[in-house]
Amino acid sequence: SVAADPHFLIPYIAGRREELREVVAFADLTRTADPFDETHAEQRHIELRAAYLTPGPRIPYRAGRLNYNPATVYTARLRYRRDFTPDIAYFHLSEPDERGMMSFGAAMWDNKLILRAATKVVAEVEEGLIRTAGDNWIHVDEIDHLVEFTPDPAPRATAPPLDPEEQAVVDVAAAYAAELIEDGDTVEIGVGAASNAITPHLASKHDLGFHSELTSPGIAVLHDQGVFTGRYKTRDVGKMIVTALPATPDDLEAIARHYDEWELYGVDYVHDPAVIASHDHMTAVNTGTMIDLTGQVVFDSIGRDMYTGPGGQLEFVIGAVYAAHGKSIHVFPSTAKEASRIVVDLPPGANVGIPRYLTDYVVTEYGTASLYGKSERERARELIAIAHPDHRGDLTKQARTAGLL
Repeated sequence: SVAADPHFLIPYIAGRREELREVVAFADLTRTADPFDETHAEQRHIELRAAYLTPGPRIPYRAGRLNYNPATVYTARLRYRRDFTPDIAYFHLSEPDERGMMSFGAAMWDNKLILRAATKVVAEVEEGLIRTAGDNWIHVDEIDHLVEFTPDPAPRATAPPLDPEEQAVVDVAAAYAAELIEDGDTVEIGVGAASNAITPHLASKHDLGFHSELTSPGIAVLHDQGVFTGRYKTRDVGKMIVTALPATPDDLEAIARHYDEWELYGVDYVHDPAVIASHDHMTAVNTGTMIDLTGQVVFDSIGRDMYTGPGGQLEFVIGAVYAAHGKSIHVFPSTAKEASRIVVDLPPGANVGIPRYLTDYVVTEYGTASLYGKSERERARELIAIAHPDHRGDLTKQARTAGLL
């Protein structure tokens, strides 16, 4: 996954797939878009499966050459505890240090769990791959085969920036969401432009803690500036706990200056709902693509079309709403291509990522809706009030027809 995803080996295996039979490859959070089998092929060479669609595998998925494997990053590991044992696991690791320890680099995820479940382990070795504190290492004796690797000097593709008008809308929504975060809270920030936009609005906060799957751009700089101290965390006091680091140079330089305060762990710790809920004042900030008037949140699909995957959002929402004084925040623009993201009924095939029972605060550029403890009628009114003004009339009529108002 991600930083430990092999750069060379996956294209190499894909290039000789005609020689192979009945191979199943799990490639979660990979950059690959290589030509594996069509999902309906009678003769299986290499069947590719993934539980999360990054831009690379999104291409073969839409072309019918990748099977989506429903699982959160926390529950995906269960496949290695039941009836599935990988024959071979491929990784991208640092060179061994003087003790023989190798780093997984900038992201842990379930890599160590997979490595130890596999019968055979093969690792590409990149000199100088980042090392961190925490549990981000493995001994060279646990690797069966090492492959020398020269990294591609070309920069990795990044998501295109939002246009100025979209960015302005997102920033307004993020500013409202930031008002819900209090000094001393422990924060999680999920993937997405809207949730990441909250970061600069946290600069005036004090003594925040961090326990998160991802590290949003700018978080490490705020830590360096003393905004994130972790002083009031219930556990891992003073530590920035993540399973993935950012890719931006400024953030990585800031992390390098505070090596002992940044710790990477696998998803079996970072995403454990019991661990998350053990933080007093745990605050989860995430985004979505759509929400209905009862509070059901969709965040990984557009209709039946899978766009990403559940990632770790569900676990962080559960942990945050179960935590003492915790809260969960969903922030997103009120519209997408002029269509309302707030709807009376979800379209057919839309995957509910967060059930209405867990949805807490919902924020758009028009304000904040608080759903906890509210009836269906109150929820509908709260959500219509933060919808785009052009859609509020139609939403109100449809809600009355549906019996929600």
